[in-house]
Parts: sequence; structure tokens; C-alpha cells
Amino acid sequence: MIDEILAGIFLASIFTFSLWTLLALLPERKHSNTFSKNLSVVIPAHNEESCIKETVESVFKSEYAGQIEVIIVDDGSKDATPKIVEELTESNKSLRLLKTSHAGKAAAANKGVGESNGEVIILLDADSRLEKDALQLLANPFSDEHVGAVSGIIAVASNNNPLVWFQDFEYVLSSMWRYIFDKMKCTYILPGFAAFRKSVLEEVGGFQTDTLSEDFDIGLRIRKLGRNIVMSKAVMHTNVPQTIRGVASQRFRWGRGTIQVMRKHKDMFFNLKHGLIGFYGLPNQAYYFVQGFVIIPITIYQILDGYLNYFALQNNLLSLQVAKYFFDWFSMIGTVKFIHNTLTGAWTMAWTFPIFLMSWSLTNIYNIIAIKKMRRARLKVFLTLIFFFPYFLFTLSFYTLPFFAEINPFKKRAGHVNIWEKNK
Repeated sequence: MIDEILAGIFLASIFTFSLWTLLALLPERKHSNTFSKNLSVVIPAHNEESCIKETVESVFKSEYAGQIEVIIVDDGSKDATPKIVEELTESNKSLRLLKTSHAGKAAAANKGVGESNGEVIILLDADSRLEKDALQLLANPFSDEHVGAVSGIIAVASNNNPLVWFQDFEYVLSSMWRYIFDKMKCTYILPGFAAFRKSVLEEVGGFQTDTLSEDFDIGLRIRKLGRNIVMSKAVMHTNVPQTIRGVASQRFRWGRGTIQVMRKHKDMFFNLKHGLIGFYGLPNQAYYFVQGFVIIPITIYQILDGYLNYFALQNNLLSLQVAKYFFDWFSMIGTVKFIHNTLTGAWTMAWTFPIFLMSWSLTNIYNIIAIKKMRRARLKVFLTLIFFFPYFLFTLSFYTLPFFAEINPFKKRAGHVNIWEKNK
């Protein structure tokens, strides 16, 4: 039974990565580079004293053909965030500080949008650094009047913490996923670096506070208006959690928010009116949660079954051979050895092996293309790729656990849930 389930997963992977690789290799969408109407950069902030100055400075260093105003919305910070921003306003008339009483990120964003003067609103996380051409690249697609919103690429501000390297590669895959969906003309997620036509934001009623993923929710609501959303090559660098606990907390919150939004917009699933978003985009995203309930138990079973039969029952509970066994399971090196031993006849070839090999090969071809398109090819990135599997299982589990927290028919679904949470 396990072999049949794995074969189904491998076949789904072959279809997915064949399609995505083909789309990735198609010519990129071109946008006009003449947009120069006024921009308002809105930055919701809560306890951001360690990074807010650098974020503001990166915005004003950006190259943009038109006028820029920056609005910091301090949402009840208890640290020196408002003081730092007030000092910055003294030397820059294009910077304003607004204050709210800890109402949450969505409410803070709405406050900034309501006080803005620009035709296009850039929503930016407070711990961000923009590349010099980011604002221009993000704004250019608005030369097309049918475009209601534009997403950018979020890259990780890397350091020497290996946990950050894994998140960096994870963000590469996330950006590449949105890039592929943009090729399919079904972009609908607007993460922490996105631009909106102000009139569209007003028409859709701004950000709502009933989910933990306001960026996902507003993308679907804009799509329901019939407005286009596209992805640009604008790059923003962001800080990420530095501890395992921080990553787990963040992924758990993302998982809850995703389930909340999919439940809220369940009418879009398999709805002809919404095209590929309803028939491919949202089902594909839901499949990620399904994977967790399949891949995690099977992986745990296979690892423990092998350990029990080849080591524990032979009174070999802990040794170099045992360490090597687990190392091979949790690295690409072990996979390569498995493929080599099977192809050379040292190990018996299972009937699932050919489809596994095709799935594994296509996945890694796609990953290399993603690295090339979304991030500079560096040694850290490739080291991460080699040891990515255990991190994938770890994050997948914290996307799966929210299912139990959210899929509860007796749980009340109304009210304000969009709150700030810092992950260290």
C-alpha cells in the first residue's frame, strides 16, 4: 500500500515539475518602464527599533522617476520605534509618522492607506531593505490600467546562521512558485512587499482583520473584482527568525492563516468564473497540506522500520553505522548513493524506482532553475539544497498542525484575529 501511495506522489511531482520547468523557461513578461506617478510607501510597524531606520533609508535611496512619500504607522510600539521615526521626520519632509493603538497589522496598513496621497500604494514590512531599482520595478506594471496589484520578490537577509540559509532557499522556492503562477496569469498572493492601485484598495474595502494572512486574503478579493495581479522582479531583503522556535511559530501562523483564507474563499475552488486560480492555484496550495498527512507518517515509518530491522534488532542501538544510516536519510548524499546502488544492481530495483528517479531529477532541475532566477548561485544555497529534506519535513509539520487548530466545526469564525507576532 505504501508503494502505491508513493507512486501517486511521484507521478504528481513529475506532472508538476515538468509543467513548472517548461513555464520557467518561457520568455519573461515585459512591463513598461515609464511609470512615474506619485507613490506612497506604507510601513506598518510594531516594536521595530532595531531595523526601522535602515528600512526607511533604503526606501529613500531607491531610484524612482516620480515622487515618493513614506508613511510609518506605529501600531502601539513599546520600544523606541516612534522616537526613531520622529527624529527621521525632522530631516525629511516626505516622511510621516501615524500612530494606532495596537490594532494589528491589517488595521495599521488601512490607517496608512487612508492618509496617503499617492496613486499607487507600496506596502512594506518594517524589517526590509530595498534594492535600488525595487520601487521602479514594482510600479512599472501599473502602466497597464487593468493591473490592480503587483507583488515583488522577497529575499532573505543572509548571515552565518545555517537556519537562515534554509529559510533563504525556502523563500527562493516561494518566489519561484509565484513566478510560475504569474506565467499562468493566476497570481493571487501579495506578500510583505507589494504594490496596490489605491482606487482598487478602496473599492475592495482595504485589508480585513478576520484572518492571519491579510496578504493572501486581499489578493483573492482583488481577483474577485476582476482586476489583474502580476509579479515583478523587484527585490526586497527581509529578516527572518533566527531560532527553530521562531521558525516553527511563524510557519504555524502562516498555516493557520492559509487555512482561514481558503475557508473564507471556498467559493473560488473549481469555479469556472475564476479560471486557473480556482482550478489549479488554490487546489495546488491545498495539496501542500495534504502532503503533510501522507509524507510525514510514511517517512517516519520507513526510517524507524529500517532502524529497527537493520540495527535495533541486531543490538546495535547507537554506532557509527547508525549515524551514517540517519545521515543518508536526511541528505541528498544518501539519495545519490541509493540511486547509484540501484542502477548498478547492488540493490534490488523496486517497481517504483523509475518514477522516483524521474520525480527526483525533475525536482532538482527545477530547484536549480529557481536558484538561478530568484537568487545568486552561492555555495550556501547549494549546501542547503543537499540537506534540505529534514528542514522540509520540519516546516511541513508546522503547516500541517494548524489543520487541527482551524478545521473545527464548533469553533467560532468571526472577529479580529489579525495580530502582531514577532518570531526570533
